This record gives sequence, C-alpha cells and structure tokens, in this order.
Amino acid sequence: MRIAVHVFDGITAFHASVPLEVFGEVSRLGLDGDDEWTVSVWSDDGEPVRTYEGLALSELAGPEAAEDADLLVFPAWHADYRATPEPLAGLIHRAHDRGALVAGLCLGAFPVAGGGILDGRGAVTHWAAAGEFAERFPAVDV
Repeated sequence: MRIAVHVFDGITAFHASVPLEVFGEVSRLGLDGDDEWTVSVWSDDGEPVRTYEGLALSELAGPEAAEDADLLVFPAWHADYRATPEPLAGLIHRAHDRGALVAGLCLGAFPVAGGGILDGRGAVTHWAAAGEFAERFPAVDV
C-alpha cells in the first residue's frame, strides 16, 4: 500500500507525526504480510515546510507522490480554514475517482470536502470548526 501524507507550513508536529507513526509501525513490525507499505510525505510544491513549533520538514515529495497513492492522508489543515486550492482539490478528486482512499483527520476534513468528494456523505471535524465546516459545505452531513 502506498500512503501519501500531506504537510504544509504551520502544521503541528503532532498532526504530522501521527499518521507517520501509525503507518510506519506496520512496516517496522512486519505486519503488512506480503504487501509492502510505503509512506511518502509531501507538500503542495515539494518544498520544505516548517511546523508550528519551528521544526523544518525537508526532503519532501511533491504532489506526484499523491497521484498514484492508495491512500491520501490529510492530518490537519490551516487554522484559518482556508479554501482548498484548485490544484489540491483536483488532485483529491482524481484520487477518489481512481479508487484511492482519502482520509481527513480533524481539520483535514476541510481539504477533503474542498475536493468535492464528501457531498451527500457524513463527515466529522474538530468541534470548534464544525459550524464553519457545515456553513461552507452544506451538501455534507456534519
């Protein structure tokens, strides 16, 4: 399974590390059976990002890492709940159309909904952002 974890300037180290720890543990413990699990960390432009705490994340892949991933993980989103940029929205939609799984954790529900793949479905997000999410994405059952 090919997993692609999205990071951006200002993501917390916690949110970036959780999917890496979870999916990395599968490989470390050999729990993947005959399948090889690979985890890629990517940013919108492949350039390094800095976490909220000031840690530099470098040697990142670009969006091409998500183009053939089996699972896209959006572990967080910007604190201002900004709109999903069109290139990212298109990437999410294409991934969904080709059968990839797309997961938004906490505020990561924002870019997933911005990709247009949650309409008519249920979704959850951080309680403090639920009202904003429901207002912005009325076709999603929050």
